[in-house]
Amino acid sequence: MGRHFMLACFLPLLGACNMAISETPFFAEGDKAGFTPRDGVWLSDDAECRFDSTLPEFQWPKCAIWAIVNGSTSSMLVRSGKDEEQRARFVIAKGDPPIVQILWRDDAKEDGKTFYVFFGIEPGSAGSDKTFTTAATWEVRCGTKDPSMSDIKAYSGLTPECRPLSQDAIRSAALASRSTAEMAMTWRWLRPASD
Repeated sequence: MGRHFMLACFLPLLGACNMAISETPFFAEGDKAGFTPRDGVWLSDDAECRFDSTLPEFQWPKCAIWAIVNGSTSSMLVRSGKDEEQRARFVIAKGDPPIVQILWRDDAKEDGKTFYVFFGIEPGSAGSDKTFTTAATWEVRCGTKDPSMSDIKAYSGLTPECRPLSQDAIRSAALASRSTAEMAMTWRWLRPASD
């Protein structure tokens, strides 16, 4: 997924992605992990996007991608230096691997369809307050795709339309998706969010 996180996952190109998606949630409050990201500004690290992160966000370059997270409301605002943004609600579900389920609304289309998308997550160690400050994430893919063909061969437990059939199918697809290292993004907590 790399630097196309915003374009491929939170903007109208979602339908073109090789991602597991659902119109209904698979994880609820009872599935939540015992840890959460620390509230504040999170920055996606990228070796090709170096800048002084102590500057205010509005001075960051176009290559920057960051999120403002509020763990108590399970909400985040994902932004980029290209003036793209998307509000989303999330649940981090316990399991191996933990799964981030994100409620995403396609505001760019008239019907404003709502989808749930899924990411595997490897959080850093949580402190005594049960919050973590570093994480690696990767999209849960629908299946494998031959570069010479447009069809996707869905992973077991996912339909040809990339809809998962169970929580276990999502986790299994997350493990299979993790093997594609270039899709992973690393995130770090930077500072409290300004009011």
